[in-house]
Amino acid sequence: MNTTTVLERLYSLRALEEAGYSGRATLTKLIKTGAIPAVLTPAGYKIRESDLHLIAVPVVPEGGDAA
Repeated sequence: MNTTTVLERLYSLRALEEAGYSGRATLTKLIKTGAIPAVLTPAGYKIRESDLHLIAVPVVPEGGDAA
């Protein structure tokens, strides 16, 4: 039986900072306080793609729906 494992994408703090999510210092603080989960790799902290919603809140215009 063949099984395929799909790995979830991990983002470095630097990549998230460059994408405009937040600064690395702020992201590190959120990780250390337990506000966002992270994976510690030899290259540093990584955040799972499925956890990005914890650091970015969608903006909904007043009186309208997000489009």
